[in-house]
Amino acid sequence: VMFDQPARERIEDILSSGRNTEGRYVEAFEHRFAAEFGYDHAIMTSSGTTAGEVLWMAICDKLGIRWNSFGRIVTPALAFVATANCFMRRSGLEPHFVDICDDLNMDFDGIGGSYAIGIQFVLNMGRTVRMDTLAAHAKRYGLPFVIDACEGHGAMLNDRQIADYADAAIYSFYPAHIMSVGGEGGMICTHDKKLADLCRSIKSHGRPVGTIEHEFERIGTNAKSTEFAAAVGLSALDN
Repeated sequence: VMFDQPARERIEDILSSGRNTEGRYVEAFEHRFAAEFGYDHAIMTSSGTTAGEVLWMAICDKLGIRWNSFGRIVTPALAFVATANCFMRRSGLEPHFVDICDDLNMDFDGIGGSYAIGIQFVLNMGRTVRMDTLAAHAKRYGLPFVIDACEGHGAMLNDRQIADYADAAIYSFYPAHIMSVGGEGGMICTHDKKLADLCRSIKSHGRPVGTIEHEFERIGTNAKSTEFAAAVGLSALDN
């Protein structure tokens, strides 16, 4: 983790303000992250796992799938446990595990007959092999194509950023990953404003976007991040 001088100055500013809940540094980090990696919207969360939880809850909401109803998400059988936990625990969906090939990515032949409502492609060790083939398959059948990029910050395929292939992507800033915020943190990225607004609402207990009133439009959770994390994240982007 790089606690460089700019990060330390931002942290001092936060300490002086007396406010560590989400504010201008989180907003600045979201804007810069989206611009750096080619997305229209970025939503910071408390971890990469909660990023996945919130995103799949938002996708269900957008598709009109009732919370905790039956639905399968295609995802690789070899990945960190959070890959499946993120949609099983909150949105109540089920994994359709697909075996991997020697390159660590999903075997395309394993997707047939899955009755899926979405695909979650995982960049195991940052690998993007066949991501374009799976994205095209998802588009052909109208399935949301989500990329778990927790190990793939800045990954590319055919000289294109993964943002060109994904309906949405999730990132992690855990200390062992490519970018860190000095602790826990995550990001949801998408081009879809409606999906982004749903994510912002759901990560704050289902409130209308931009409010902190006790008014709740949908089932939500608390997946908000902190100004401290964003202060370090801005330096991580610089580095």
